[in-house]
Amino acid sequence: MDTKELYEYNYKNNLKNLQKYGWDKKSFQYKFNSLGFRGDEFTNNPGIMFLGCSFTVGIGLPYENMWTSIIAKNLNLEQINLGIGGASNDTAFRLAEYYIPKLNPAIVIFLQTFDQRLEIINFKNKFHNLLPQLIPDQFKNFYQTWISNSENRSEE
Repeated sequence: MDTKELYEYNYKNNLKNLQKYGWDKKSFQYKFNSLGFRGDEFTNNPGIMFLGCSFTVGIGLPYENMWTSIIAKNLNLEQINLGIGGASNDTAFRLAEYYIPKLNPAIVIFLQTFDQRLEIINFKNKFHNLLPQLIPDQFKNFYQTWISNSENRSEE
């Protein structure tokens, strides 16, 4: 994972390798808009919406090298990047349902995430993604959390 803490550790302990591969503090920075998504503020201009996980966020990549940026630039559309690191397909569909009517994109592209990921809502109505590598720890209270919130199951 590309986290600030891991980067700071490597900057302190492995600076030569970071510089060798162009990962020093001058190479690029992550920019997030006021909604917490990577990129500029969303506008009403014609745009292309992207949904997915860390591949869509562009973790570890300069903004201009992200697949989403390349496609948006080639189509001459503003980028609406709704990628979330560690997101599930559930997350992408929830975001699509909410943001497509609000932002009215010209095109929507969904990069499918891993099937093993699952989004659940806990007792405090907070969204969480269960990741395959973390399942043993996260499943301690999984069924109790899943069943207790009506948003996680059909009411029909």
